[in-house]
Amino acid sequence: MHQWDDLYPKHINISTRTLTITREKNKLRNAFIKFANPLLNQLSGSYATEGDRLIFNLCKKNRPYTKRGKIEDIPSVSIETLGGTRLKFRVRRENQEGRRGKHPLADVLEIRYALFPKRKDNVKFEQCTETYCSTKTYFIFKLPESASRQWAYFYFRWRNLVREENSGPYSNMLMAYVS
Repeated sequence: MHQWDDLYPKHINISTRTLTITREKNKLRNAFIKFANPLLNQLSGSYATEGDRLIFNLCKKNRPYTKRGKIEDIPSVSIETLGGTRLKFRVRRENQEGRRGKHPLADVLEIRYALFPKRKDNVKFEQCTETYCSTKTYFIFKLPESASRQWAYFYFRWRNLVREENSGPYSNMLMAYVS
């Protein structure tokens, strides 16, 4: 703290600011971040005391914490190939009319997928080892260049990142040809 108190006035005054002062200020700031981040992470992950709130200017939630329930819905997905290895996904909740949207109890949409050079009628969920998560319900997904001229098989679900057991069930298999 005392080092900062001595250094900061020299840094904000343009006539006394030099490259050496700027480097020293950056070094001191980085050292403080390295020191403070573990403490701040610990505070953010636990219940802060009233003293912590005052010192760090943390706000208090106005509403009590409510548990999020189990997700029962399956995402309804439409896939459009855009050429190359790009696919456009439009996702909505099952039986949802109107605008697309993420499930209110979900954090992300989880996509499990696999690529095969020949078309298969039934690819089991266990064969889809690649995973991708999206916070969006309308997005373009780019597969690696090696996926060109292959069949892609997908399973989707709404996922709760905090409580995995509250994540929704996987959808039926969808497939798309990657041109």
